[in-house]
Amino acid sequence: MMLIVGKEELPIYKYSINRFYTILFLMMSFVCAFGHDKESVQELYEYGSYSSSDGLTINYRIISPDSTNIVESEESSYPLIVFMHGIGERGNDNKKQLEHGGDLFSNSSSRQSYPAYVIFPQCPDDYFWSLNKSPKSQKDIMKNQDETPIMKGVIELVENCANTLHIDKNRIYIVGLSMGGLAVYDAAWRHPDIFAAAVAICGAVNPDKLSSITDTSFRIYHGTNDDVIPIEASEAAYNVLKKHDIDAQLIELPDVGHECWDKAFASPDFLSWIFSKSKLHHGIEIQNAIALQP
Repeated sequence: MMLIVGKEELPIYKYSINRFYTILFLMMSFVCAFGHDKESVQELYEYGSYSSSDGLTINYRIISPDSTNIVESEESSYPLIVFMHGIGERGNDNKKQLEHGGDLFSNSSSRQSYPAYVIFPQCPDDYFWSLNKSPKSQKDIMKNQDETPIMKGVIELVENCANTLHIDKNRIYIVGLSMGGLAVYDAAWRHPDIFAAAVAICGAVNPDKLSSITDTSFRIYHGTNDDVIPIEASEAAYNVLKKHDIDAQLIELPDVGHECWDKAFASPDFLSWIFSKSKLHHGIEIQNAIALQP
């Protein structure tokens, strides 16, 4: 069988083979440029564990700025992103927490454009980031309670990183989804001096707690069809933030349910918005504001 291309006759099998290798090359180029498979993502993040003052062991994964894209010096400092996973990634394997968001920060394009330290702590199976027990309803989320031991440990871990790594303390950010979205709010209102920006994806909070925030920029994502945490939770948080003149945005994702994080990550300015934020933009320099661990 022959395939005629223009005036030249080519054997069909040669055309098919050439086409196969062309498609394969394009697919491999796309993967290299924009993402990794799960195995390679796991390889890019170093393993770590931290012992908190309450005796908890917090497993975490961390990726450092890509040394091939930056010029190191003693004065170099880089942003720190803290990523708080959802309830499905709890455990003790120190792997599952990279399932959502791990490739977002580890692909070559992101690392070249936004050199940073990114840390993914993992919540143990028997804990919830910011709640003492599993919430049965929205009312449980709204209840007053002390900071949980696991959240205390995460904050200690952040402080430890700020003390031991080349971190720009004016550019510490926190991102979280679902249970991690609750944790974003919790960390931001309890420690308003630490975070320059906070991204809460399908989260919730007692809106009254947000009045303590003064100079943390917020971006809130929520699916309009969320039947786990209603979008009204994010709307209430946004309204309080705006009432107190906080830099805040609410991005509603139409016809999307609870698992809206991939849509959020796909926002063209998801990373650029985060990395544009600094405590210095609020006229506040906090080089010594964090109570660092000895």
